[in-house]
Amino acid sequence: MNKKHIIISIIIATLVFVVFYFGKDKNQTDENIGLNFELEQTEEATARIDEIKEVVIVPEDVYLHQNPNFSFQKPKGFTIGEIEEADGGKSIIVQNTNTGLGFQIFVSTFDEDINILTESRIRQDLPSLVIDKPQKIQINSGEGLAFVSQNPAFGRSREIWFVHNRFLYQMSTYIESEALLQKVLNTFQIYS
Repeated sequence: MNKKHIIISIIIATLVFVVFYFGKDKNQTDENIGLNFELEQTEEATARIDEIKEVVIVPEDVYLHQNPNFSFQKPKGFTIGEIEEADGGKSIIVQNTNTGLGFQIFVSTFDEDINILTESRIRQDLPSLVIDKPQKIQINSGEGLAFVSQNPAFGRSREIWFVHNRFLYQMSTYIESEALLQKVLNTFQIYS
């Protein structure tokens, strides 16, 4: 890449940042919710931890979703795809096809005006869902749930579920990728 292309790339990256940061409605509030949860310490969960530590989060490469409005910083070398689901929700797939690391965020409308999502509330709709090692997670004035689940198709998974402004967020990954999910979710922001 020659010097001219490097300069153009820097200018474009700067413009994207300026438009993203300064172009927001000033009445909106950034809510960096930094979703933290306690990682599993099993051999299965830590099998790829050294590889995940090497994943670089790129601050100037931001994924911005609208309606609902949220963002996170993208890991270098990962792609993001969106899939409209039949029930009106949307799946956001973040993956590196070379390494197999990745996670999914499913967002859909939620018909209740709540800001606390508990294990008992989840069980009202999904009584057979496996919820192991539940942990409460703080989302500003609300509360969600981090837990380990079991899926017959792909095994153990890390799940992060919460409700915010009448949207249900369900974040999932294989248990061996949970450290990656946590790394990216530390940059997660909601724009009210």
